[in-house]
Amino acid sequence: MTFTTATKLKLTALAATAIVGASTAVPADAIVPPKNCGAITYKSKKYTVKTDQLSCTTAKRFTLDFLRNNDRPRYYTCRRYSGSRLIFRCAATRYSPDRTFFAIKR
Repeated sequence: MTFTTATKLKLTALAATAIVGASTAVPADAIVPPKNCGAITYKSKKYTVKTDQLSCTTAKRFTLDFLRNNDRPRYYTCRRYSGSRLIFRCAATRYSPDRTFFAIKR
């Protein structure tokens, strides 16, 4: 099988592009599950608090404030869920990476 000069150039360019693309590829950050902060009790119901990019102490305090007074922290957008064990989820997209905390009914 013989190749023309144009075909050889195309194959060489394709191989070079593949090598450069493979050598300069940056691996993506690993997806890390949210940190389990343990359980809290409010009005004799137990909730598990989980957080991402936020300390557990702060997440628990924010969770109690939200459950007691429906008071969301500054810069956070919160959403309540019904028909699910997930009670609410609050996220602050102003930070990079986003800060999130949520409560799950036990």
